[in-house]
Amino acid sequence: MIHTAEEFIRLGHKVTVYTSNASSLTKFNQGLKPVEEIKGMTIKRFPIIASLKGFWITPSMYNQMMKDDFDVMHSWCLRCFQSEVAALVSFRTGKPLFINSGGSMGSYQSPTTTKSQKILHYLHNPMDMLVMKIAKKLIAVNKFERERCEKKLNRIKKELNSMKNKLRNKDFISKAPKDVVENIRSQSENIAQDKIKIEEQIKMLH
Repeated sequence: MIHTAEEFIRLGHKVTVYTSNASSLTKFNQGLKPVEEIKGMTIKRFPIIASLKGFWITPSMYNQMMKDDFDVMHSWCLRCFQSEVAALVSFRTGKPLFINSGGSMGSYQSPTTTKSQKILHYLHNPMDMLVMKIAKKLIAVNKFERERCEKKLNRIKKELNSMKNKLRNKDFISKAPKDVVENIRSQSENIAQDKIKIEEQIKMLH
């Protein structure tokens, strides 16, 4: 991340880094400056109000980002609270968000990951999908990361196909209440749009 920021600065851009005030995976809120200038970039650190295995909750980051003036956002982790804040800011302001998935999506593949942590990752998948849909571009750093993104897309395809099959079933159409049928038809149209958008994002993965 630092190398990318330094290159942007070399090209004449203004760079602000929004991050937590963690100094390690287990140490945070221990006196780091809330705002600091380092190598030409502005570092803004926000207090962590809760932590779960490196998933740091920094809600005050949202208000600051909504106040600040910038053109584009680049997040270096998909599965983190800070990317979710950036996605919300992008959704509210229309400013583009680029996400480099880094190693975050593979974090639950560790042999030391507990069953409860795997369940939490699974429950968090819908939020990942929402962030991916908002992002302008996703950047995968390796084949594994790309495959994880593609699996998320495949789940949407399966859901869409299931709805289409119901709508093709004459027995279902004749017996189901009209509002149920219309609801499924509306959902299928929305999911189809999501599918197109994520397919476009997958094509842009490097």
